[in-house]
Amino acid sequence: MQIIGLIGIFLALILFIVLVYKGCLSYWAVMICVAVVALTNQMNLLEAFTGTFLKGLTELIFNLFSIIFLGSIFGRMFSDTGAAASIANFLIKRFLPEEKAKDKVFTAILILFIFSGLCTMGGIDGYIAIFTLVPIYMLVAKRCDIPRRFVAGMVFLNCMFMAAPGAPQIHNIMAVVAMNSASGAALQQGAAPFFVNSTAGLIPGWIAVVVISVLSLSYLPKAIKKAKIAGEHFDAGPVQMFEKDDKNTPNVIFAILPLVSVFISYAILHLNIFWALLIGIALTVILMGKHLPKVDSKQNRINFGRQLINSLNAGSGNYPNALMSIITPTGLAAVITATASFGMIIGVVNGLSNVLPIVVVTLIGTCVIVGLTSSPPAALMIVIPNIIIPIMLAKGMNVAAYSGAITRIAAISASTFESLPFNGLCVILMAILGTTTKEAYRPMFIISVCFTLTGAVVCTALCLLFPGLAMIG
Repeated sequence: MQIIGLIGIFLALILFIVLVYKGCLSYWAVMICVAVVALTNQMNLLEAFTGTFLKGLTELIFNLFSIIFLGSIFGRMFSDTGAAASIANFLIKRFLPEEKAKDKVFTAILILFIFSGLCTMGGIDGYIAIFTLVPIYMLVAKRCDIPRRFVAGMVFLNCMFMAAPGAPQIHNIMAVVAMNSASGAALQQGAAPFFVNSTAGLIPGWIAVVVISVLSLSYLPKAIKKAKIAGEHFDAGPVQMFEKDDKNTPNVIFAILPLVSVFISYAILHLNIFWALLIGIALTVILMGKHLPKVDSKQNRINFGRQLINSLNAGSGNYPNALMSIITPTGLAAVITATASFGMIIGVVNGLSNVLPIVVVTLIGTCVIVGLTSSPPAALMIVIPNIIIPIMLAKGMNVAAYSGAITRIAAISASTFESLPFNGLCVILMAILGTTTKEAYRPMFIISVCFTLTGAVVCTALCLLFPGLAMIG
C-alpha cells in the first residue's frame, strides 16, 4: 500500500502544479490535493483537513508572522513614501542617461541587481517586493528597450539574497529557527547546545551568493541582447506604467537609511526580526512621512493621520494574501509528511548518510523535500530537526561543529526548487506582467533554480573542504 500512497503523493503534487498553472487559486486547489494524498494513503479525511493540514498552517504562521505582516507594511510604506522610486531614480539618472540607455543593458541589470539587493537585505519580503519592484523594473525595461518577458527574470535577481547570511528573509529566518528548535530538543536529551544566529555559515554563504550573482549578471544581459538582435522590443502590455516625479520623492540618503537600519538591527545586533522591521517602519515614517500620498482614491485631500492610516491599511491588507500564498503549500506538505509513504523517502535520505558526508546529505535532502513540497519553510523544518540532527546525534557527531554549515547549506538549498512553475510567486508575477509561462519562465528558472543550485553546491563543497570557514558567523 505504501507504493500506492507514494503514487498518490506524486499525483497530488502534479495536480497542484496543473491547477495553479491553469490559474486556480492555491487556497482551494490545495484542498483537492490534500484529499488525493489522504485517500491514497488511507488517512482519515476529516483528520487530514482539520488536524494535520491546519496544524501545518498554524505552526508556520507563528514563525512567519513578523516577517510577512511587518514586511508587508514596510514594503508598502517604502513604496508610498517614494523611497523605492528615489533610490531607483538616483541609480537610473546617474548610470542610464536616456540617450544611451538602449545600449546599456548590462548596466541596467547591474543597477536593478543593486536595487533589489538593497531591498532584500533591508527587510522587504520577497513576496511583497514584487509590488514594489515591478513598476521600477518596467521603467528600466522601457528606457533600455528590454522585452517585457524578461522583467520577471529581472525581478528574480534578488533570489540570491533570500538565503544570504544576515538576510532578514524567510529562508534565512526559518533555517535559524529550525536549527535552534532542534538544539532545544537535543538539550532536553542531554546533548550539547548548538544554537546559531542569522549570520551562521557567513563565509561559505556569501561566497555562494557571489557565485550566483556572477552567473546571473553574466547570463541575463546576454539573453536580453540576443532577443533584441532577434527583433524583440519593449512593450508595456497590460502593465500600467508609473513614474514618480523626483520633486515628490525623498532624499536618497533618507530612502536608504531604513533599509540599512533593518539589516544592522537583524544581522549585526541580532535583534528579533520583529524589532528590526519595526525600527525600519518607524524610520520610514519619521524621515519620509511627509511624502505619503496627500490625496485619497477619490482625489480628496487628506491630513497626515489619514495618509498614515491609508498606508498602514494597504500594507496590512497585503498580509493575508502574502501569508496564504506562502503557507498553503506547507499545509499540503504537512499532510504528505504525515503519511507512511513519505517515510520511504525519509528512509532513502537517511540511507545516504551511510555513504555521503552529512553536509552533502543536507544539500540533497533539502532539495528533494523543497521540490516535493514547494515550501522552503516546510522543507527546512522537516530536514534540519527531523532528519539531519537526529542522524548526527545517533552517530555521536559534534553537531555544534557543523551547525553553521548545516544552517547555511539548508537555507540556500531551500531556494532551489521552490521556484518551479506552480510556485505562487511565479504565477502572480507572470500574471502581473501579462506574460505566459512559455514566454517568461526560462530566465526565472535559470536564475532562481539552476544558479541557486550551483550556489548551494559551492557552499556545500566549501563546508566539506574547509569546515572551519562555516564556524565563522
